[in-house]
Amino acid sequence: MRHKEVDFPLDEGRHHHALEWWYWNGHLWTESSRHFAFMNCLFRLSPKKMGFPLNDLYSAHYLLIDVDNGTKHAKIDYLVRLSDDSFQRDGLLINYTDPLFVSHYLGKTMEEERLGHYHLKDGQVDLYLRSNKPAMLNGGQGYVGLAGESSYYYSLTDLTASGYLTAKERDKPLKVTGRAWMDHQWANTIFRHDSWTWFSLQLSGQIEVLLYEYHNDKRQVFLAQVSEADGQVKLTRKLELRPRERFWRSRKTGKDYFLDWQIRVPDLDLLLNIKAETEDAEMIFGPMSYWEGPISATGHYKQKAVNGLGFQELVGRPALHHPDHLQKLFKEAKKIK
Repeated sequence: MRHKEVDFPLDEGRHHHALEWWYWNGHLWTESSRHFAFMNCLFRLSPKKMGFPLNDLYSAHYLLIDVDNGTKHAKIDYLVRLSDDSFQRDGLLINYTDPLFVSHYLGKTMEEERLGHYHLKDGQVDLYLRSNKPAMLNGGQGYVGLAGESSYYYSLTDLTASGYLTAKERDKPLKVTGRAWMDHQWANTIFRHDSWTWFSLQLSGQIEVLLYEYHNDKRQVFLAQVSEADGQVKLTRKLELRPRERFWRSRKTGKDYFLDWQIRVPDLDLLLNIKAETEDAEMIFGPMSYWEGPISATGHYKQKAVNGLGFQELVGRPALHHPDHLQKLFKEAKKIK
């Protein structure tokens, strides 16, 4: 089946699909070499495609981890409100805030200020990001099959970051620099009963790697993509993903998360050993609660030693209890006129 080609900058904005998200992660260092990792994701959900008579709903997830001491600051806004000018031009422009702030939109921004230059602000970070490579079209054309589902999907794999950490508990903003990654994905499914293990990696030699295993009760699929230093992309749908012994059990959800992995991609001559840089990186989101946090990697690519940093996302692990986050989201939406 042929699919619509991803078109920049038009496809950086909003689509008319059931679910969509704009996701960022990265590693940052202060002037004193203190190491932090962050994640920011804005979700758009179309209740109408699920049979609910509501307009699009937006939810935001934020994570900031002090990697040196393991401190985590995680927050989920089950409902955020967008400014009237969001999505009103080509490229990415989203301003959003807590729904109580109706007349002015403070503090939270995802904006492409000019081609390849982005501003990300969420209350924990205030960053300016420069993309050093063209967008990586995942699956080869920006469209991936996911165990009976399908999704449009591209990544900005090499973003130079500079700005500030701005969390309220700080006496003053901390100046930081580092590297970041961005994903944009949209699909006509909500992935509610699916599971995946996902990695984004930025390795030495200006090499970036996207890896995932995705499964549901129908089938299992894999994808491995490597962006070379010159921006050329290689991919395969064959990889070996093996968890190590270390795992972390959440006291809040009962979920078990394997933290360390060995990954082999024979078709790309890639071998990586993955180590989580923290244990508790769980985001509590009802039945979709997940582990999202920083990782380090060592290994070989094309018989040369490589190392680097990245993020891993572990979704769909069994839980002892799982309150319904969708019902909570819809309940909050009905309070807004």
